Amino acid sequence: MNIRFWKVLGALASALLVTFLLRHYTAEQRRIAATFVFTVALWATEAFPLGISSLGGMVLLILVAGLDEPRAFSGLGNPIIPLYISSLILAKAMETTGLGRRIALSIMSQHWATTSPARLLFVLICITASISLFLSNTATTAMMLPLALSVLATLQQKDAHKPFAKALMLALSLGACVSVGTPIGTTPDLMAVSVLGQIAGIEIGFGKWMTFGVPITLLLMLTVWCVLGKLFNGEAPDVKAARATALLERQALGPTSHAEKVTLGVLLFAVFFWVVPDVAGQAFGHLAPELNQWIQMRLTSHAVAVTSVLLLFLIPVRGTPSGNPITWKQAAGIDWGVILLLAAGISLGNAIFSCGLAQALGVVLANALNAHTLWSITALGIGAGMLLSEFTSNSVAAAAMLPMIVGLAQSAGVSSAPPVLGTALGVSLGVVFPFSSPTNAMIYGTGLVRQRDMILTGIIIDLVGFGLIFGVLRVALPLLGMA
Repeated sequence: MNIRFWKVLGALASALLVTFLLRHYTAEQRRIAATFVFTVALWATEAFPLGISSLGGMVLLILVAGLDEPRAFSGLGNPIIPLYISSLILAKAMETTGLGRRIALSIMSQHWATTSPARLLFVLICITASISLFLSNTATTAMMLPLALSVLATLQQKDAHKPFAKALMLALSLGACVSVGTPIGTTPDLMAVSVLGQIAGIEIGFGKWMTFGVPITLLLMLTVWCVLGKLFNGEAPDVKAARATALLERQALGPTSHAEKVTLGVLLFAVFFWVVPDVAGQAFGHLAPELNQWIQMRLTSHAVAVTSVLLLFLIPVRGTPSGNPITWKQAAGIDWGVILLLAAGISLGNAIFSCGLAQALGVVLANALNAHTLWSITALGIGAGMLLSEFTSNSVAAAAMLPMIVGLAQSAGVSSAPPVLGTALGVSLGVVFPFSSPTNAMIYGTGLVRQRDMILTGIIIDLVGFGLIFGVLRVALPLLGMA
């Protein structure tokens, strides 16, 4: 028997165990809980490709839980899905045109970026985190890794015994993971936006998210820089040659192509109009309510994202065979498995709430953990999210955690916003083990970072990150009227 059989058997056993443990609940609640646990187990064990398990989970809501089709497939019709698809296509355009790499090399080739090892390390963290605001963590790390390896080779530091090599490699992985300044940077962030909008009735736009997301990102970037500088402060190399490497690679790219310029323009268009509704709400909310209402209704983040993708195919571009910055074949190469996971997570979450299971389990958890206040539940969500994401992907961790944490908040009679946001931000910091995230796996695969170095660094980042996330949310959300 192959390993898949045992994974499916384990998922089935988990579902049966949950059904037994919930024997005093209604039949519908037991069936939905079993479907939820079975699907999450398939995701966590990777018994099937992510998209297949996600489609299976939605079908089982019909076949096992007895839901009608509109409820079972409700996630596919959620506005978050076109927003996420569009953000992935924008990121793919940055990747295929070479815009992301050009931005990184342009910064690295500046004199001020390579005056000392500490500054070079900080610049790489900043570049990686900035790009990861719009690209996935995995794509950002994959793009930055060849550049970092070239720099190490130039500095004669490409050796597992060199402290600077370890610091530079970990800077890429950690820089990508701590980048939570926009809601499209990671799948858990979008899941949180969807859960709060649909279940709690709390809408969070780009501007509002950035109000707390950007400070958290900046503080975590500084933390990563300080921790890496402290742990790996051995012999300091002469890093001035790194600028020469960046200049050579930048020259090899040639002049900025028309496709890159158009892609940059479309990206700036998207960012500008993502932020406009929140700014307009502050500026025109009382002075011009009709104008503000028009902006809020039409310039939604979902509409802006889709419009931006349309512009990529409407604006003619010189120098490409298709006449566009990106071809449809390239655009279709985005990760559909994660998109289907997001949709399935929404459908399963809606099912858990509609049957009353989330609220009922929330009461049980609140009593068992003595978590009855807003900020104790938020702290629990951050910590549990971090812990779970160390052993499974952050998307799976968020899909499993968010419905439960909302139920816990509702059972305590407190706002769902801080616990949900804390959980989503917490799962992004699954950075302890090589298998905790694809970015860690890529860095560990270079052979330049030992497992114990990665574990020690990850534990420190998690501990400090817990305090930073909790602290920023504790200050920012009450000011935003979300707590």
